Amino acid sequence: MAELKTKDTAQAAATDEDPLLAKLIRGFLRGQLNDVESLLNNYIYSGQGKKVGIGQLLRWCQHATRYYLAGATDENLRREARKKFKAAKGGGRFQGPGKFYLGPRS
Repeated sequence: MAELKTKDTAQAAATDEDPLLAKLIRGFLRGQLNDVESLLNNYIYSGQGKKVGIGQLLRWCQHATRYYLAGATDENLRREARKKFKAAKGGGRFQGPGKFYLGPRS
């Protein structure tokens, strides 16, 4: 995890092609959670993923989906989903647009 924090995950532009991430997202949307899980871990931790922050967010979505599909009663699934959300939230190096690009507050 410490290695992820030192890696610049913001280097890929939104227009860059990332076929593996696209495949993972399609698999998630098709409900192939087991297949996606192992590929997703490889994508995040192998150093080959261009958009690790999005990968971490997808991993959180996967765990949250498992929790709700199980009836939202399994405390272990809930705890794991929250853990993945915190990792996704703090794992990227997203920087907001700055105060000059924000609209006025009403």
